[in-house]
Amino acid sequence: MRINVIDNGFLMKGRLLFLVLILGLIAALLKRTLFSETRGVPPPPSKEFFEELLATNDQNFAISSKAPPPPEPNPKLPSLPDRFHYSTSASFTYWYAKEDGLNLAESALLLPSGITVAPPSGSVLKQSFAYQPGFKVGIGMGYLDLWDLIAEYTYFRGSTTTNETAPANTTDLTATGVWNMDDWFLQVTPISYQSLTGRQLSSTWKLSMDLGDLTIGFPYKKKRGLVFSPFGGLRSVWIRQRMNLALTQTADSIGDSALLPPQPLKSYNSSNGWGVGPRLGVKGKYGLPLGLRLDSLLGASLLYTQYTHVRHFEKKASEAFDFGLEAHMNNYDCVRPILDLNLGIGWGMNIYKKYNIDLAASYDFSYFWSQNMMRMMLDEFFGGSASGSLDLYFQGLTITTSFKF
Repeated sequence: MRINVIDNGFLMKGRLLFLVLILGLIAALLKRTLFSETRGVPPPPSKEFFEELLATNDQNFAISSKAPPPPEPNPKLPSLPDRFHYSTSASFTYWYAKEDGLNLAESALLLPSGITVAPPSGSVLKQSFAYQPGFKVGIGMGYLDLWDLIAEYTYFRGSTTTNETAPANTTDLTATGVWNMDDWFLQVTPISYQSLTGRQLSSTWKLSMDLGDLTIGFPYKKKRGLVFSPFGGLRSVWIRQRMNLALTQTADSIGDSALLPPQPLKSYNSSNGWGVGPRLGVKGKYGLPLGLRLDSLLGASLLYTQYTHVRHFEKKASEAFDFGLEAHMNNYDCVRPILDLNLGIGWGMNIYKKYNIDLAASYDFSYFWSQNMMRMMLDEFFGGSASGSLDLYFQGLTITTSFKF
């Protein structure tokens, strides 16, 4: 058997040689690295460089963490509260109100037999009309010169009375001059079955109107020359009418004085209606020097209208009758147009560039279609009778003062 023996001294020498080779390789790598840093790469950054870099990063972070600044305000545009303006107005009205279908009676001759005949020259008795005072009030607001919103209320109350004696008989006939009634009395005479007649007739017409307008318009863009501004909105109206008559009869008209009822004979008539609907129109202005101007307006409305009640009552025309007559109509629905027109002159002045005072005077016209529902209903009951147009008219002076702030 052969045994190989290794010398421990030889092993120790081999290990030392391997260690020297490793150390030499490391030294060569270090030398190469140091040489490349000194010849091909710039020196390391200085302390001042790091301080400047940190300051720059802090500033960038502060800017990026904040919201972007708001845009600078337009110096020509006022602040939000100052962009709105407000106005108030008050008007005195002096209007003439007239309505179709308020003719009362025609002159006639009453024969002793109780029959009436037409005179050679007849006349028609109509309700009298007159100018009546009223007022308007309004408030408004606007945004810059883009739009104006205005609410206005109009108040009108009128009352007129007519009292006339029938024209005297100027013919050779044995007859009495009387008023031959229209259909304000539905009863007929018990003798000739003709319309009631009387020597004296009085009547009172009362008109009450409340009108509300809410309109949005556009202010005038120019101060001088001719300029127009359209407007639109809503209109509401509430109209009440009363027509009461008193007729003093003659004994011949009913055959005997014993049959005469208490005199005068009364007829009571009333109507109550309201309406609401759109309103459109245009205003016009012609600017003059010194703040003066010429004004005009043209407007039209189309209202859904309901006459909640129309009523008639008359007392009995003869003691031979057991009772009088009564007629009524409720909740009559329809559509009614309205037309408005005015022409006038105005003057305005600015105060401290923030306030404005204005004075204006105009002559107004208003046309309300088919408002005399009292007569329309009576025509339905009185055969062969037709009153024609039943429209309501207004015309008159309006003086307005307004203040804008």
